[in-house]
Amino acid sequence: MNKMYPILPSLGAPLAFLCAWAALGDPSSPVAPPPQTWMAQGAEMMTSGELPSAVLATLKTVLLAILVAGVAGTAMGATFGARPAVSDAMAPTLEFLRSIPPPTIVPVAMLLVGTGAGMAVSVVALATLWPVLLNVLQATRSIHPTLVNTGRTLRISRWSRLRNIYVPCVLPAMIAGLRVAAPLAIIVTLLVEMLATQPGLGRTLLSAQRNFDAPAVFALLFIVGVIGVGVNTLFEWIERTVLKPMSVSAR
Repeated sequence: MNKMYPILPSLGAPLAFLCAWAALGDPSSPVAPPPQTWMAQGAEMMTSGELPSAVLATLKTVLLAILVAGVAGTAMGATFGARPAVSDAMAPTLEFLRSIPPPTIVPVAMLLVGTGAGMAVSVVALATLWPVLLNVLQATRSIHPTLVNTGRTLRISRWSRLRNIYVPCVLPAMIAGLRVAAPLAIIVTLLVEMLATQPGLGRTLLSAQRNFDAPAVFALLFIVGVIGVGVNTLFEWIERTVLKPMSVSAR
């Protein structure tokens, strides 16, 4: 129960704002309809099945892209961090790719991959790869050489060195990178769905905007915000669950 107390003050201001908007807003406004019209429109979209399918499509793309970015970013970051020569050789290419805005990748990805779900996952994964890669790279470089040399001197197996030296140093950086990448994945997923007309909340939001359906637009924006909070909460829970036993064992 005590954990709920810090949350309540942070919810007070937005709830008060929404209540005031609901009381003073004009339900017939084509620009800023009050929250009760959003809820009604959202319930109608939920009943028709349009909203659940769009939410599931967006969540599928986001989670798959985060998974791909996490695996690829960790592998590349650990490799580049452990081998400076490889990092120096790949640095210009990586900087070039990192500087490309994700929406501009969509036409090229459609030509190379097609217009299916794989295209969306590949574009979002490429956009969200960098926080994980850079965090893991810096964490790998920060490992003290004495630890590695001691493990080699004691003839500890590679698996044991990986588990007891590299993983405790790299894992917190990887999770921190994933927490940064998660909201970016949601944003890029919506952009890809809008640009490539992929099934999901982005395409549904664009369709509502083109039809001047303001209640549907606000309802979808609210759902996107709830998804963002939910994904962030999920990664906070993963961070606590994974890192707390490591901190206890370190003591």
